[in-house]
Amino acid sequence: MEIIVKGEGKKKFKPDQIELNYTFTVREKEYEKVVDLGIKSVDSYLKLLEEMGFAKSQVKTIQFRVEEEKKYNEKTKKYDFIGYRYIQSSKFKFEYNLEKLQEIIINSSKLNYVSYKINFTLQDEKRAQDELLTIAYEDAKKQAETISKVAGLKLIKCLKTSFEAFDGSFISPSRFNEAYLCMDKRTIGEDLGNIFIPEDISVERNIYCIFLAE
Repeated sequence: MEIIVKGEGKKKFKPDQIELNYTFTVREKEYEKVVDLGIKSVDSYLKLLEEMGFAKSQVKTIQFRVEEEKKYNEKTKKYDFIGYRYIQSSKFKFEYNLEKLQEIIINSSKLNYVSYKINFTLQDEKRAQDELLTIAYEDAKKQAETISKVAGLKLIKCLKTSFEAFDGSFISPSRFNEAYLCMDKRTIGEDLGNIFIPEDISVERNIYCIFLAE
């Protein structure tokens, strides 16, 4: 007898990594000026991180472009050229450390043309996915054992397993308010960990199994 079951794997993980997604946006009428200011703003950011003990190699560029900006003119019914826009997005990850995050926030308030969001994530997502699948498989096996017992049979082995590609994310639902970027050390406080603790990351994975019972 073949038994087909769906196993569910659920677990909460504590974030062990902080991810900062920076976006540098500069607007100027002249192409050369917007590029120059854009490069200088990014360079200032990289130097700031180096001063705090990080390496440039930890910063990964996600996108980079310089484009014309136009605005629709209601009178002429045409788009008027208003200048250029420099956009560069970068991702920066480091081991979970709220004291270091606090230092970055304080120093980032000195930068121009930059905005960012902070995510609390996991360093080893593959290990977490494997753990979830293991939990899901054990759930499926337990169901199969119950079914086979009710049917007066003995569970022999698992014939086949399958699961869909993971489409979730290992990101805490907590979001750090960007308003903190404008605060100085006295406003944020001496210990960020006392006022901000990110939520655990809740993730689920399913597995489908075919067991043989005789």
